[in-house]
Amino acid sequence: MADVAYPQRRARAFRAFRMYLIGSAACVVINVIVIAVVPGYSFPQNFWAIWPLLGWGVPTVWRLFELRRYRHDHA
Repeated sequence: MADVAYPQRRARAFRAFRMYLIGSAACVVINVIVIAVVPGYSFPQNFWAIWPLLGWGVPTVWRLFELRRYRHDHA
């Protein structure tokens, strides 16, 4: 018997992953622009440059791992 919640969980997980990738790409682009414009600026100079990659990425990737476990438990 297929679980109705699995497709919903899968859609939410992949939507979050897509938003994470878009957000990370935007963060990298902004930092490349700042590096080009501001003299003496290096990428990890400010914490705001890396927090989206870590703070948003870890829960997003964890959600994908939970989705795999949920699929195996409810198959």
